[in-house]
Amino acid sequence: VEQINLAAQAEIPAVIVDVQRGGASTGLPTKSSQGDLNLALYGVHNESPRVVMAPTSVEDTFYLIQHALNIAERYQVPVIFLSDQSLAHRRCTIPKPDLGRVPRWERLLPDGSSRNGEYARYRITETGISPMAVPGMRGFAYTATGIEHNEYSDPTYTPENLQAMKSKRFRKLQHLNEHFGEQFVRIWGDPEGADVGIIGWGSTEGVIREAMVLAQQEGVRAAALYPKILMPLPVRIIEQFASKVKRILVPEANFTGEFAAYLRSQTGIVPISYARDTGLPLDPEEVKAEIIRVARM
Repeated sequence: VEQINLAAQAEIPAVIVDVQRGGASTGLPTKSSQGDLNLALYGVHNESPRVVMAPTSVEDTFYLIQHALNIAERYQVPVIFLSDQSLAHRRCTIPKPDLGRVPRWERLLPDGSSRNGEYARYRITETGISPMAVPGMRGFAYTATGIEHNEYSDPTYTPENLQAMKSKRFRKLQHLNEHFGEQFVRIWGDPEGADVGIIGWGSTEGVIREAMVLAQQEGVRAAALYPKILMPLPVRIIEQFASKVKRILVPEANFTGEFAAYLRSQTGIVPISYARDTGLPLDPEEVKAEIIRVARM
């Protein structure tokens, strides 16, 4: 956890893959869970920016990890990639992977106008992204430090500098959300007038899609929204989705309803939580029954 803070503070690209399993402690080491969301969102001392992403299927994992690497490199932040046991050990048939589908993003490099002591590694910019030299670039040596610092990596403890540098680092999340956040949202079904809108995350997507079909067969119409970037949360499109449906249901495989609580804190939505932590994936029949129950409330 401390290394996540260091990567954020020193603005070092990093991707951390968390394949969640049952817990806590030794818990259920061969079973599945979605219980690490709070750790991914909040698990550092003080505050530092990070991106949290969650794939929804085996095929999605192949492509989304490439996006995670791109985001880490361009925005110089740690990216936490939340998979789980049921997804990591799953076998399925997928189309042949397209190696050219995800273009590679390059980091912002210094342009050569400043070097030999003039290189501002942590230059304050509108986006929060500063030019980052590749090791070995002549004249662009710098100190990558976890100590609070100014634009030139010098330790600086003034309140004014602290506010300026923290604002700079967190602006990167704002830029990512504004320019790319909604590209990582998938909607299933038509939310307009739906009896139940489901907002979920991660590997539950397939179960939810099946449960929606089963509910439809019993006269209850549901739609689902799955964001693949959980931090920063694409609030605008989530609230738009919620405004079109009658009720919001949040199914997830943990005990306390972590994602439902996160949605309450970040949006104006008051979701109904359906949290089940059994070590097994959610069951489509059980989720169908919950969809129908919520629709008839």
